[in-house]
Amino acid sequence: SATGHAITLHKPLRLEPVPMEHTIGAWASNGTPADCVILASLSDLPQPDMVISGINAGANLGEEVLYSGTVSAAMEGALQEIPSIAVSVCAYSEVLYDAAAQFMARLVAAMLPASPTDLQQREGGGLRWPLPPGTFFNINLPNVAAGALKPAMLTRLGRRKYSNVLSEHVARRGRP
Repeated sequence: SATGHAITLHKPLRLEPVPMEHTIGAWASNGTPADCVILASLSDLPQPDMVISGINAGANLGEEVLYSGTVSAAMEGALQEIPSIAVSVCAYSEVLYDAAAQFMARLVAAMLPASPTDLQQREGGGLRWPLPPGTFFNINLPNVAAGALKPAMLTRLGRRKYSNVLSEHVARRGRP
């Protein structure tokens, strides 16, 4: 979306139910990705256990995270103290979403408690969240089949050099 961490202040936001298979409830909003997390955490709906933002087509690396609506939704979740993950596939065409979905299903399953007793004994929620409060995962997966994925690696956010180009054009009415 390239909306960054934009939030809506001067127009009405709407939440509308969306029928989906295999869900306990799904909602759509006319807001930005960060708005969606804010609406979920402030509404009368059941509170989210986790924010998974994506699966996004195209990597979110380096400074790109500042422009990414996908990453901003996960960041807003972390600000709201909700375990959050942004997930992207490093491709724009022929994106293998199934492989990313399988990876995410395994990751979330690994964070679930080992047993109902474990859940009852865990203070502050049901997930084994491995990050400090206010922190989130930004996952970028290669565009390969699920069986070809190598083990995940934790890294720091890198820097990326861009070569921006400004091109001047004249509009149909003669305005530059």
